[in-house]
Amino acid sequence: RVVEQLGFNRAMHRLDNPREKINFHALRHTFASWLAMQGIPLFEIMVLLGHSSLKMVQRYAALSP
Repeated sequence: RVVEQLGFNRAMHRLDNPREKINFHALRHTFASWLAMQGIPLFEIMVLLGHSSLKMVQRYAALSP
């Protein structure tokens, strides 16, 4: 709903390809990736994303400086 309200996919010409659409998960992933690249501790990213364990956040560990 947020992605729809923001109109991220309106300008896309090839919306028939799901890989080219922006979705809420992609926004969360980008947010977490940017935090990790800025050196934000994984525990803080976990809290911000609402995860209950570090296991889900480990995917961003490689992006940490």
